Amino acid sequence: MADFYLQMEGRVTEINLKLPETGDIETLARETELTLAGIGITLPLSVIGLDFSKAWEGVGFEISPIMFPILNIRSTIFVFFYSVLIASLASLIPSRKAAKIEIGGKPELYLSH
Repeated sequence: MADFYLQMEGRVTEINLKLPETGDIETLARETELTLAGIGITLPLSVIGLDFSKAWEGVGFEISPIMFPILNIRSTIFVFFYSVLIASLASLIPSRKAAKIEIGGKPELYLSH
């Protein structure tokens, strides 16, 4: 991790820049595996269904005790792009603020190892 220390009006401000590491790639692979496992569980359950009849005994209104999860590709794609948008905004907004900070003198002096 690279740490930048900036002197601004008597205060020291720290900006941390994190570069991708091996663990980040492994985390991405694990999340992809979990997503595929979720799809693999949802597809058979959409045919078989989940039986909630014991949990809903004595419920005062008529409702089907078997639930069928639906894998909706349109919603899945929407959630994917929405998540990418939120993650991009969460990283771009602070990055734009950091890019506007003027570093006086020699920037390499502020870089700590």
